[in-house]
Amino acid sequence: WDNFGIQDAEMIGYWEEDCPVRTSRDDVLATVYLKEGEALIALASWPEHRTPRANLPAADTAPDIDGTLSEGEWTAAAKLTNFVQLGGQELAEDQTDAYVTYDDERLYVGFHCEHPHDELKTDATGHDSQVWTDDAVELFVQPDVQEDTYYQLIGNSAGVTSENRNKDIDWDCEWQFAATTAQEYWEAELSVGLGELGMTIPAGGARIGVNVCRDRQVPAQELSSWAPGGATFHEPDTFGQLVFSTKGAVTREAR
Repeated sequence: WDNFGIQDAEMIGYWEEDCPVRTSRDDVLATVYLKEGEALIALASWPEHRTPRANLPAADTAPDIDGTLSEGEWTAAAKLTNFVQLGGQELAEDQTDAYVTYDDERLYVGFHCEHPHDELKTDATGHDSQVWTDDAVELFVQPDVQEDTYYQLIGNSAGVTSENRNKDIDWDCEWQFAATTAQEYWEAELSVGLGELGMTIPAGGARIGVNVCRDRQVPAQELSSWAPGGATFHEPDTFGQLVFSTKGAVTREAR
């Protein structure tokens, strides 16, 4: 902007009828800064909801699902962070880093959960109990972004699990989950067969709807997710997307 000399240009805003530049999207707006013989175009967007997207590479070696994110184990995985509080855009107080990858048979997710507090809530003791009321992590998978069917896998910091399909708690599948705790954080890892989620081996460029979520209960409840949610996590139209990439660079989000 400084090199262009924007202070000497005429601004024609997107709100003006004679703005010479329009975009093909209603939520992307163009403002033109005009000088003799040249112009600078500024694009801006303030959508009510953002759909985060990440490129997902295949794993060379499957992670060991032991609940600990060992050094080098998730290096090539997509890294998702900047979790926001449910129902808004404000960053979560206790952040979560999620790592996602896959192979020909399974989807793998690792979680690193900041927790600089003395305790973790782990009251759920049996499979399909109310795990989400504990300190827990959740994975939502929507195999076809054009369909409403989605799957939810939940595990707490003590390794207790639950799963459902479209809130049907009677639906079960085979999957692995493990969690470990440490000072000021806890970690978890999961693995689930693609077939258990109604998926086949994804072709390059294929995309699925996904959200990765966190239930913090101590010292106070804080619900957060990678893709900003609505009133609850159970809203597929708010999910982010994972793109199974064969050529694109792996997504490594930074805080």
